[in-house]
Amino acid sequence: MQYINSREGMASWTEHTLPPLVIKQLNDKMYEKRKSGALEIEKILKDYAAKEDFQSIEQIIVCLGKEFANAPTAQPRNGGLIGLAACAIALGKHSSKFTEKLVKPALACFTDPDNRVRYFACEALYNICKVSRGSVLTFFNEIFDGLSKVIFFYGFCHLNSLIFSGFISHHILLFLFC
Repeated sequence: MQYINSREGMASWTEHTLPPLVIKQLNDKMYEKRKSGALEIEKILKDYAAKEDFQSIEQIIVCLGKEFANAPTAQPRNGGLIGLAACAIALGKHSSKFTEKLVKPALACFTDPDNRVRYFACEALYNICKVSRGSVLTFFNEIFDGLSKVIFFYGFCHLNSLIFSGFISHHILLFLFC
C-alpha cells in the first residue's frame, strides 16, 4: 500500500479525492495554510454541487472524516475539522444530504486530549449547524452530550476553553432551537 504522507499514515486513495497541494495544506502546522486548504476544498465542492456530483462530494467528506479527523497527530485532525466546516459552507442547501458524515467526526473530536482539536471541533460543528440547520436536529442528543463534556469536563481545566466553549455551545444551541 502506498502512502501519500507516511508520517500521517494516510492511504493513497486520499490522493484521488483531494489534490496533493490541499492534502499538504491540511496537514500543515500553520493555521493559515490549513485555512487555505479549506478554502480550496470549498471551491472544489461548489463545483461538484453545481454539477450535482454527489458521489465525489461524499468521497471528499468521508476522506476528511476518516483520514484527517482520525489522524494520529493534531495538525491533520485540525485540518480535517476545518475542511469539514468548509464542506458544509460550500454545500449550503445540499449539506442536509451529508449531515451525518459532517457531524459525527466533529463530535468524535470533542473528547480529543488536545485542547486545540477540541476548539476546532466546536468551531467546525458551529459552522455545520449554521448551514445544515434543521437536519442536525436528529443529532441533538449527541451534540448536547458532546458540548456538555467539552464545557464541564475539559472546560474547568482551561479557563479560556471554558469561555470559548460556552460561547460556541450557546450559539450551536441557538441554531438548533431557532
